[in-house]
Amino acid sequence: LLANAGVAAAFALTYGGTWQEAFVAGVAGFFMAICLYLCSCMKLPSFFGILLSAVVISLFAGGLLKFLPIIGNLDSIIIAAIMPLVPGVAITNAVFDTLHGDYISGSARMMEAFVVAASVAMGIVIGLRFIQ
Repeated sequence: LLANAGVAAAFALTYGGTWQEAFVAGVAGFFMAICLYLCSCMKLPSFFGILLSAVVISLFAGGLLKFLPIIGNLDSIIIAAIMPLVPGVAITNAVFDTLHGDYISGSARMMEAFVVAASVAMGIVIGLRFIQ
C-alpha cells in the first residue's frame, strides 16, 4: 500500500510538481491502493477495480483542492496519482508479441491495455464530474 503512495509522490516530483502536490498525490495513491485491495477482496473484475480507484483519486484530489486551493495544481496531482494504473507493461508486451509474429497474443494484450486505459479515463471523468 505504501509503495503506491511513494510511486505517486515520486511521479509528482518527476513531473515538476511541488512538495505539497507530491504529498497530496501520495495520499491519493494510498487511497487508490486501498480501493484496489478492497475490490480484489470482493472479487470484482479488474475493470471495475481500476475504475473505482480512478474515481477515488479524482474525488480525493479534487475535493481537497476545492477546500484548500493553495496546495497546487489538480492536473499534476491526478496525473501523478494515476501513473501506477497506466498499462505500460501491457502495451510493451503487446508490441513485443506482435513484432515477434504472435498476432493473436499481441492483439489480446493490446485490447487489455486499451480496456485498462479506458477504465482509468472514465474513472477520472466520473470523479471530476462529482467535484464540479
